[in-house]
Amino acid sequence: KDFSGTLEKLNAGIKKFGSEELKAMSLYCHAVFQYCIKIDFIESGKIFSELRKNKSLIKLLPADYSLSVNAFYGASLFYQNKFDEAIELYEEYIRDKSPFFYNQPHLLTRMCELYMIKNRMKDAFDILEKHLKRFMHSGEPDAVQIAAIAYTKYYLLNGDLKKAFDSLQLAKSKLNKKFFLLYDIDIRLLELIYFIEIGDIKFSKIIYFINGF
Repeated sequence: KDFSGTLEKLNAGIKKFGSEELKAMSLYCHAVFQYCIKIDFIESGKIFSELRKNKSLIKLLPADYSLSVNAFYGASLFYQNKFDEAIELYEEYIRDKSPFFYNQPHLLTRMCELYMIKNRMKDAFDILEKHLKRFMHSGEPDAVQIAAIAYTKYYLLNGDLKKAFDSLQLAKSKLNKKFFLLYDIDIRLLELIYFIEIGDIKFSKIIYFINGF
């Protein structure tokens, strides 16, 4: 409700003052609203795409906001299973050597996941070793957790169960259940997959029923 009220005020400001800055901010806020509140990735994708195409408008946004447009748009594509388009978008960050991209572990993880989905395992490993590895040693719990989850997925897909287990334990040790429910679910699913992979079906069933999958 509060967010909707903010959008209404921004739109009223646009009509009253004809401000391009307010127009840019209104589009951005509306897209974030569709993405985060409405969970409508098709609609959020459309709005972020519109912002991306209007270079003069996107320059009117605060720096962090304008830099995040591609990130949100890429995530919207990801959740629509438009993996090739999402990869192409994220690779723009790589070509531009974007500091914003390389300092965001969740974006690097998404890029790594996309490569794994498309079976581009060498590219996925490059992201892990060249970029996500430093977050594993950063000491910052949230960053360590995000990177450790990506490593767990990579090792599980490559059949290296010992390294997968070690990465999974590291991710679990850094989990903040109060703020990161999605990562909690991710870790539980990976734990279930791990025990299935090692052939411990009995314990896998216990995990399955405890977590309500």
